[in-house]
Amino acid sequence: MHGSSQRTQMLYETSVGLLQGDLRRGKNPTLTIFNTLNWKRSEMLTVYIDFEVIPRNQFFEITDFQGHSLKVQPIRYRREGCYYAIFAEDIPPMGYKTFEIVFKQPSTDTGTITINNASIENHFYKLQLNPDKGTIQSLYDKELNCELVDSSSPWELGAFIYEKLGNRDQLAQYRLDDYNRTGLSECRIIDSSNGPIYQRILLQGKSPGTDEAFGVNLEIKLYHDTKRIELEYAIKRLPETDPSGIYVAFPFQLPEGKLAFDVQGGTVISGKNQLEGTSTDWNTVQNFVSVQNNQAQIIIGSSLIPLYQLGDINLGKFQYQKQYERPHVYSWVMNNYWNTNFKASQEGEFRWSYHLTSSVDPSSNLATKFGWSSRIPLYARVMPTGTENHKPTEYSAFHFEKDNFLMTSCTPSKEEGYILLNIREIDGKRTNLRILNEDGQTIPFTIVNAIEEKLENETSEHIFEGYQNKFIKIKRF
Repeated sequence: MHGSSQRTQMLYETSVGLLQGDLRRGKNPTLTIFNTLNWKRSEMLTVYIDFEVIPRNQFFEITDFQGHSLKVQPIRYRREGCYYAIFAEDIPPMGYKTFEIVFKQPSTDTGTITINNASIENHFYKLQLNPDKGTIQSLYDKELNCELVDSSSPWELGAFIYEKLGNRDQLAQYRLDDYNRTGLSECRIIDSSNGPIYQRILLQGKSPGTDEAFGVNLEIKLYHDTKRIELEYAIKRLPETDPSGIYVAFPFQLPEGKLAFDVQGGTVISGKNQLEGTSTDWNTVQNFVSVQNNQAQIIIGSSLIPLYQLGDINLGKFQYQKQYERPHVYSWVMNNYWNTNFKASQEGEFRWSYHLTSSVDPSSNLATKFGWSSRIPLYARVMPTGTENHKPTEYSAFHFEKDNFLMTSCTPSKEEGYILLNIREIDGKRTNLRILNEDGQTIPFTIVNAIEEKLENETSEHIFEGYQNKFIKIKRF
């Protein structure tokens, strides 16, 4: 994982290096934020800035070239610099926007928050914590005017569950009757703070299979200006060869709520359009799990943990066709239940997180964009002061006229000077595709197959059926 992260970062650096000559420079340091998805985005990203650019304890603002300031919140410091949370606004699709870093006089700090009756809230949600269990026992949605946590569940929202099997052989025999599951013990709130972007609470507890001194740490972030909650976990897993696993519980409730999840190429409705005989105890999720009815939905995802058990902890049920009573979601973080030649223990420091939201909009469009935006973050490049070059402060290569299209990939074509796109309709509606540049002019394209064989002549528009997926080729800009 660490090696993959390093290689990805090197690709980012190489790509931005090719663009560097086209980015705005001036008398102040600049921050350019890139959006590689096909819709305008306003969301938080994490940026490391060296003390050579922003000296330690120096107050500053990050502003666009019309003077509008972005919200900034320090996260953690290193010897050489600081990681900042920055709430970027209106970053254009398939493009970038450049901001200035302007030094200023000190302002009032929002500081530490007071926790009243172990609850925090904003104008979207009210969270009631259970400090004894290290969980969220109530999540009330003020927009939907309803409680999102099923109080009848044996596990509350965010519960860290440690599972120990009596033996591995029982699963090979298609049964599970010898096991034990426990939650956290000795839990307490150890820190809390409030900033311009989010308020946070840090809880800590103990669990078997983890280092007691390090603890099981859960940081809950409640965002001020966007309807979003994040749960970030950190543990030190002890080496353990006996069969054991870890789950995190999300026992949602929504009247007549159905479970759906994102896979490669589309969305699966659990128990409905899933092939009989395929895996029902657990599912591999690409970008999101959603609990939906006709009036609302709850959406959850993780950038690092792809395995989920839907409806219940299903281990050992081995259903041929998926059935469930309640729309509960369990993230299956890790286990060592295999009988293979892999190492039997999983040890070391692990950090992972979840992002969730809820909405009156039950569409697949919303769930897809929330999942993709959370998993593919905005990327930023910090540039020191330089000679004013009067380059454009923002740019968008192209966007789609209708918002129910998703670009799942964008790669150089085999043909010099062209780009190959894979595009999917995500709302189940018959829709006409038109691609526009930043001036609103139509960009012609050609429908091709996966190996770039031309299927139709060049056109400026094309009809996609609901959920249809196609490859197209456009000329590079």
